Amino acid sequence: MPDGNYVFKIYGSTDVNAIDSITGDYNSGTTLASDIVTANIPVVKTAIGDLCQEFESQTFFKPNPYIGNTGKFVIYVPSQGNVYLKIYNLAGDRVYSKDFTGLAGDSYVNCDGACGPDNGFLWDKKNSAGKTVAPGVYIAVLRYEATGGAKDICQIRKKILIP
Repeated sequence: MPDGNYVFKIYGSTDVNAIDSITGDYNSGTTLASDIVTANIPVVKTAIGDLCQEFESQTFFKPNPYIGNTGKFVIYVPSQGNVYLKIYNLAGDRVYSKDFTGLAGDSYVNCDGACGPDNGFLWDKKNSAGKTVAPGVYIAVLRYEATGGAKDICQIRKKILIP
């Protein structure tokens, strides 16, 4: 069903056989509840299924190993929420962090308009102080917190090799 506003009529009866549960048709002569509700109900696209599974399966870093100067995090936001990125070295020291808040659902971080998995957040191999990080293995921890009705919190780890 496409996004939009739809008018729904809701009928109620104490006789469970009076209203067809599939078509909504009711038998003639059926006594219906006196408060027939008619309302505009907005229908909008939302993430379906497991938000955490969608976040994990569509979030990654490329290229890996990180050769060259252009690496990016492709971070999928399945439903309205916030994403927090933290990068650690193998000693457990946090070398970089970035927060992305107020993100629209069914979108990618750092993406305006009709974007897809080729868009993302560029990381230039620099720590929070602006210094280039040493070659080695880094662990990126990405945390997604849904804010639009759902209260899911998901956290994933991605390993990044910088030769």
